[in-house]
Amino acid sequence: MQSLYSTEFMATHSVTGARSSSSKYRETKPAMDRAEVQAILDVTKHLFPDMTDTLIRRMMGQKLNNCTKKFAASRVKSEFYPLMNCPVSPGPIPNLALTNPPAR
Repeated sequence: MQSLYSTEFMATHSVTGARSSSSKYRETKPAMDRAEVQAILDVTKHLFPDMTDTLIRRMMGQKLNNCTKKFAASRVKSEFYPLMNCPVSPGPIPNLALTNPPAR
């Protein structure tokens, strides 16, 4: 699915568009296009004949949920640590070792 969709798309969509019982207080995500979901099911079943539609849909949902977590974490990181995304110029690494350790 990573080759078909961006992480942002996968983080903001669901397989069915239905609200789950665990997220009843959150905004419902829009459903993926039914024809595209069916195409993914068909290709997956062609490559793995023993897979059922239910199992494939469950895995697709899990992938979308993982992308939601990853996308949310990257947004928090960029909001709270904006300088982390800035390129750092290569230079000497400062020596943080103490030259004269404190006496005990």
